[in-house]
Order: sequence, then C-alpha cells, then structure tokens
Amino acid sequence: MTEQKETYIEDSSIFNELSEYLRKIASIEDSYLVGGFLRDLVIGRKLKRELDIVIPIESDLFARAFADEIGGSYFPLEKENGVFCVVKGSGKAAWRFDFSRMRGKEIVEDLHCRDFTINALAVNVSDIIINPERLEIIDPLGGISDIQSKIIKVLSERSFIDDPIRLIRGVRFSALLRFDISNDTLELIRRNSVLLNRVSFERIRDELVLIFSVPSSSRYIEMLDDLGLLGQVIPEIMRLKDQIIVSGEDLMLWDHSIKTLRFAEKILDNLVWPFDIAKDEISGHLSRELEYGVPRQIALKLSSLLHDIGKPDTFSTGKDGAIHFIGHQSLGAKMNLEITQRLRFGTEAQRYIERLTENHLRPLLLAHEKIVTHRAVYRFFRDTTEDGLSILIMALADAESKKYLTEGIPAIDKVKETIARMLSIYLSIAEKDKERPFVTGHDLINLFGLKPGPIFKEILADLREKQILGTLKSREDAIEYLKKQM
Repeated sequence: MTEQKETYIEDSSIFNELSEYLRKIASIEDSYLVGGFLRDLVIGRKLKRELDIVIPIESDLFARAFADEIGGSYFPLEKENGVFCVVKGSGKAAWRFDFSRMRGKEIVEDLHCRDFTINALAVNVSDIIINPERLEIIDPLGGISDIQSKIIKVLSERSFIDDPIRLIRGVRFSALLRFDISNDTLELIRRNSVLLNRVSFERIRDELVLIFSVPSSSRYIEMLDDLGLLGQVIPEIMRLKDQIIVSGEDLMLWDHSIKTLRFAEKILDNLVWPFDIAKDEISGHLSRELEYGVPRQIALKLSSLLHDIGKPDTFSTGKDGAIHFIGHQSLGAKMNLEITQRLRFGTEAQRYIERLTENHLRPLLLAHEKIVTHRAVYRFFRDTTEDGLSILIMALADAESKKYLTEGIPAIDKVKETIARMLSIYLSIAEKDKERPFVTGHDLINLFGLKPGPIFKEILADLREKQILGTLKSREDAIEYLKKQM
C-alpha cells in the first residue's frame, strides 16, 4: 500500500495563485505534482514557481495545448527523456511547468524511476485544489525521513544509468540544500562517473552554474573532483595535477587553483579593504548577468578555478633554476575560451572568462612598480573595460593562495595597497568619463579635412585618454594639440 504523509502549509498564497493553472491540469485524471516543489515544501524552503507534473497521457501534446490555453511559451526541455516545459510570465514572477508522461501504470511506479529519495514524492493535483493547506504526500521510498535526516540517497544504480546527469545533480543538491550524500550513493557515483560523457554539455553547464551559485562552492567543486566527475567535464584540469618538482618541492598547481577559488569566494562574501572603497560599484558589476542565470560573480568563480590552466604547458626553468610559465596567461585564455565554448556558455560569458584569464597578472605586475600612475590604471581599465573590477578580485585571490611568496610575487599588503589605489583612480576616471569628448569624428573631418579610417580610432582614443587624465583641459587645448600633431 502506498505510504502517505500529511503536510501542512503555513502560507497557501502560492497555491491560490496557482489554482487557475492547476484546475486546467487536473482536467487530466491522475495527474500529479512531484519532486522538488514538494521536497522544498517539506524542508520549509521558500517555494519556487517551478513545478514538475506527471500525467498519464502524451506529455508533449498536453504541454503544447496547456501553453496555448494559458498564453505561455512551450519548448522541449529534455526531449530524450520526454520532458516538455511551459513558461508563463517573465522574470521572478514567471511560472514554469515541466510535464512528463507517467512511467508505469500508477504514480508509485513512476516514483521508483526517479533520482533520489528526497525527490520521490507526489501529490494528486486534484487533492491540491480541494485542500491546498493540508496535503497528503505520497512517499513510498522514505523521502520525507531522508529530508529530516538531511541525507541524499539515490534510488538505485539504475537511476544513474538511465540519466547520468544525476551523477552531478546529486552534488548540486548537496550544495544547495547543505545535505550530506550517503556513502553508498557516493560509491555509486564514483563507479559510474564515466557515464557523464553521455550527457549534453548544456545540461552539465546548468548544473555547474547552480553549484557555483552557492557560497563556499569550492567544497563542492572538490567533491566533483574526488568523485571523478570534474575530469569528465573539464579534462584539461587533470594536467594541473601533473607533478612539477622544483628544488625538491611540488608546485601543486591544482592545490593553488582550488585555493584561488576559495579565496575569491572569501572576498566575494565580504568586500572589505581594499574593495570597500568601491563596494557599491563592484557589487553592481558582479550581480549583472552575462547571460540568463549567469551573473559575473558565478563566471568569476569559474575563472578563478581555471586561471592557471595554461601553466602545465608553459612550465620551464632558467639556467639559475628559476621557475617560468612564460605566456601561460595567453595560452590559458585560449584554452578557457575553448572550454567555455564546449560547455555552451554564451559569447559574453566566454569573452569575460577569456579576458580575466588573459589579464589576471597585470595588477600583480603593477604592484611591483614604485608608483602606480593614473595612465597605467587608465590603460588597464581601457583594455579590460568594467571587467577590470573582477580581475582585481581574482588577482588578489591568486596572490593570497600562493603557498609561499617568491621573488615574482609582491607581498600581500603591497598588492592590496595597489588595488586600493587602482580602485580610487578608477572611480575618478569613471566620473571624468561622463564628460563629453572635446573633439569628435566630425571635428576631424570638418576642422582638419581627415577622411574616416583606422587613424580616426587612434586619434580619438589618444584625445580621450588625455582628456580623462587631465592633460587636455578644454576643447581649445585639444584642438591646439591636434594642430601641433598635424
């Protein structure tokens, strides 16, 4: 007999909003709400506007008809698994319904085909309409008990074989819910890790993004590595584990990489000195999305993990025994562009991670200088645009994570002082950048008879730099300067 457990809902307002949609779904007899929505309800987490619905008829056809009826949009979500999605609305107010056809003759058979016990829960949609504040949750596999114990258990090894994305999804649930994964489940993940190569990169990317979205994600990235999953997703990372021995000491590139991610997260959690001077600007910068669901903050974490991906192939030692990784940032930028393309990130996210990798040493090089000039800082932000703010965070995390300070790495306090100065200059540059240009392309044509071409960009960039840095203080100064140049 199916075990049912009663759940009380303190705030049923979300169900009141849903009732119009649920009544349409309930027109299909034996339709069920399953999975994560109910799991979060039992946990007491804030409920998301995302529902998994199981129906006893063809899910594709019903999803299309449902989308038409409510004025929503329809698309295949996991076509190979018969999951079809309908979205109503946009942004945080959007509702999302994922429809799948029932596996087996009744809901209990379907629940036995799901991933983890904590998600093998169901409620008849008709029952929700009748009494939304007191639901009878069908729980044949002890999911509620495991939720209360904060443990993640896979239903069977077959669950991973049927859909290998569940291998990485188990780690994602552990990260988001702060639940432990049972030892038996961990062993099954290790045993089947190679199956991840059957999964599309789009689905893998989505899981990685969710893992990176949590605080202290480095812990779960290490878990992916320990379980043999990270190397399946990003095989280039395995080269960071190559043993590079210098003067009898292992450089431990992988250890440095994971520490860089850890220090980056520490900085992101609390933007204290030297970042507090521009805290509002940095916070706004990091929260803006490069693509849907991928704010800079998440891409920065991935960049921090991969910033030295080019080092194994550029390692050398000089005649004096000094360590060199000449050009590792440029090679790493190229490799990370390939990695993010493979993982199906959007173009803006790809270029962001490429830019951070290419430029992550520049703040450390500036920290070697006796004086950090306005011109040097201007050119840094000119080349890196607003993403220079992210690079400063990654550069400090990089320096903090060194096992020991060598001649090539300035002391941490010097790095922080340099970053503080760069941010101070950045704020003044940003204010000056609001000024209209003293001279435009039209002026070059009308006053000097120049024809549009590549030289225009060079001349205007030079004038803009001098205007922002204060070398030219007026339009008259700019014109006089151009006359002398001509």
